[in-house]
Amino acid sequence: MLLLTVFSTSWLSLLIRLVGWIGAGLLMLAPFWIDTTAGILAVCTGLGLIAIQAYAGKLYNIVFCNVVGIIGYMFNLLT
Repeated sequence: MLLLTVFSTSWLSLLIRLVGWIGAGLLMLAPFWIDTTAGILAVCTGLGLIAIQAYAGKLYNIVFCNVVGIIGYMFNLLT
């Protein structure tokens, strides 16, 4: 069944799902080193990747929340 699902979806759809999973993975790892620059960059990257998936799903409120989160973390990094 899974094999049929993989071949019946477009490559773009699979790429968007992969990007979302990578973003989720970064967000799961980042809290362990959030007090470092790398941790903040991991959160920002993860939010950005998940925003791509949310935009593809037309979840614009989630995209907005992710963008605000990225701005907040970047402001925290720069100050």
